[in-house]
Amino acid sequence: MKAVVFCGGPGARFWPVSRKSSPKQFKKMVDGHSTFELTVARICPEVVWEDLYAATEKRYVSLVQEQVPQIPATNIIGEPARRDLGPAVGYIVALLNQLAPHEPFGIFWSDHIVKNIEGFKKALHAGEALALQNPDKIIFWGEKIRFPNQNLGHIEIGDQTATEGGMGIYHFKSWHYRPPYETAVEYSQSGRHLWNLGYFISTPAFLASQYQAHAPQMWAELQKIAAAYQTADHQRLYEAIYPTLEKISFDDLIVAKIPAGQGLVMACDMAWSDAGTYEALKEALQESAEANVSQGKIVDLESRDSYLYNETDQLLATVGLEGMIVAVTKDAILVCPKTKNPEIKKLLQPFEGTDNEKYL
Repeated sequence: MKAVVFCGGPGARFWPVSRKSSPKQFKKMVDGHSTFELTVARICPEVVWEDLYAATEKRYVSLVQEQVPQIPATNIIGEPARRDLGPAVGYIVALLNQLAPHEPFGIFWSDHIVKNIEGFKKALHAGEALALQNPDKIIFWGEKIRFPNQNLGHIEIGDQTATEGGMGIYHFKSWHYRPPYETAVEYSQSGRHLWNLGYFISTPAFLASQYQAHAPQMWAELQKIAAAYQTADHQRLYEAIYPTLEKISFDDLIVAKIPAGQGLVMACDMAWSDAGTYEALKEALQESAEANVSQGKIVDLESRDSYLYNETDQLLATVGLEGMIVAVTKDAILVCPKTKNPEIKKLLQPFEGTDNEKYL
């Protein structure tokens, strides 16, 4: 089995800790490790180093090599432009379809936290077995819903079709992206919905057929780049063709068009969290909802339910905060309520083209 870890994107909702030059997935914010390092540690040695790939932006290749030097240099894919995940996943599919079209491969993300490591490994092996048994299907990973969450995608499941690795395997019915809170409450109570992790396992041959069917022009261009892999002409073609491709998500390009009968869902229980925001990271690391989560040189008095982060040598002192985010870096300080975490991205939009652009 092969595995691909996507680790691109600056993560604006983690500003000022996450910057264009050093995004959140490479920051050592969890017990002295980055979420990228922790993601790779979950996958290997279940997958050998030669079968592990990292897909990132060209400017982050050196960070990947620095943090996990065991990944072969030829397995680090440095995208020359940001075109969203439709083209990004498509290029991986085109590449692996040349190398091993019928060998299962998995897609994973570098900014997630998983507390139940053994549960993850069981799911990894179960997904590989399912893909070998069902080479004409895509195997989605779903996490049991712990609480209503309007910031996550949800998968609607059909009837249970099997059990693999102690997990229920269900027919895939549909997916729903970031539902309104009232709908998220309904999903949490329905027993027919799971959180969508964004992980999947399939074969390159099956996904190649989906790209050929739903994005034939893009697929033809991606094949041109992949055909030159490990040749002197590869980088020139990659930089010439890839930036011209349509900017579109993988979900919109492929997943939404896969017939329900060609999808299966594993019901996982891995204590998984999408740590894409300070609020989500706190939820993943906290001992209780009332407890603070802090890192760095901090003194606090009577604060609760807050995330406090300080990467400088100066002291951060807080008193009586409730439900707050405080993040201190060498050149910027963020203070905002947890509930306003999504607004950080909006805060940064006017920075482009101004003196404040240096802080992005």
